[in-house]
Amino acid sequence: MTEQAKLNRLFWHSRRGMRELDLLLVPFVQEAYPSLTSEDQLLYEAFLKLEDQDLYNLLMRRVEATEPGLVRIISLVLGHSGNSA
Repeated sequence: MTEQAKLNRLFWHSRRGMRELDLLLVPFVQEAYPSLTSEDQLLYEAFLKLEDQDLYNLLMRRVEATEPGLVRIISLVLGHSGNSA
């Protein structure tokens, strides 16, 4: 898969149909994802496999992530949006 095809696929997977998630994930994948380390890119791809409600709860800090990789990617996404806590 070409890099552009991968980015296109991730863009569509980042569009969740929930406005709050779309406002965080779409700009992140467009602006920050390409410059992430390969390890962080894999973390983001795994993060997208979560259910929408789980993503929402994690990103809104309603649920605390305990897995280090999950904590890291949430921090990166929220840091990119300027909403880091």
